[in-house]
Amino acid sequence: MKKLLKALRYGRSMVVSDQEIWFDPKWYAQRHSLASEAQARTHFKREGTIRNYAPRADFVREDSPKNRQWAVELMVRRGARVGSISTGPKPVRSAEEKAAAPGFTNPERKPIAVVSAVYGAFDRVLPVDPAWTQDSDFFLFTDQVFPHLECWNSVDCDYENADTRRVARYVKTHLPSLFAHYEWALWVDGNVLLCDNPMHMVDYYADRQVDFVSFEHPLRSSVVAEAAACHLWLKDDTASLARDLAQKYNDGRVKDHILFETMVCLAKPGNAEVKATYEKWWSLIAQGSKRDQLSLPFAVRSTPELRHGFFPKPIATSPWFARTKHWS
Repeated sequence: MKKLLKALRYGRSMVVSDQEIWFDPKWYAQRHSLASEAQARTHFKREGTIRNYAPRADFVREDSPKNRQWAVELMVRRGARVGSISTGPKPVRSAEEKAAAPGFTNPERKPIAVVSAVYGAFDRVLPVDPAWTQDSDFFLFTDQVFPHLECWNSVDCDYENADTRRVARYVKTHLPSLFAHYEWALWVDGNVLLCDNPMHMVDYYADRQVDFVSFEHPLRSSVVAEAAACHLWLKDDTASLARDLAQKYNDGRVKDHILFETMVCLAKPGNAEVKATYEKWWSLIAQGSKRDQLSLPFAVRSTPELRHGFFPKPIATSPWFARTKHWS
């Protein structure tokens, strides 16, 4: 088990079968009084991954909805779809109900707000370790109802758009105004699993003189190359991508710059340069492509005083995060 966890933690390949690594159907069937191993596999996919049931005897100490993240991380990195599934859209709330909702005032003075968004039946809500709530509040912006949110606080967005991806981008780029009462705001896309306490990340950057951190793109280094990839993978329509590039390049901005992978962003929402960068970031998205990775390099360049950095490893081998499969 120690070798397996070490391999997992450092992103090394594991030369044993998936079944040996994370699921024992015979043991699981006995534990849950199921008639066959086939039923065990079905039960684990439909119920176990949602409720964080242990997949094998080695994990039995963590078998509960309060599962610590290393067991969940192992399942995610081996391809299991983990998390709470939407049961349908939320009831429509009136303007008065939205206005009466509590704000993000941070009454307990926690240092970190962890923020994500899931709109439509596009992603599951991934679990977090309840112990992390000592230092962090967890906010999920969503138009869905999830039965097993646990540590996440379900909240509404005051921005409306027929394209729900633009709503998620709005939340991502408005962390400084929404969470001004927190020292740090950590954004994670809906398909990104937290594998470590956010406080450890904040401690890591405490003495590194940075106010904004994201991943450096592992494959591309220019906005043009990213736009071409977005076109190839149908991430946005060609006309929007063309207009976006023309707008950015025709006014004299630099053509090639750093390229971020923005599924995770850590920032100080009270920092003036962070606020200016995020305001510019959203204005560029609102005027052009919804692909926020195309706009962030220009937003960062528009604020030369911003102290920005990169997470130390690509997300594929990061000890802090794991990217999961989208639900749809």
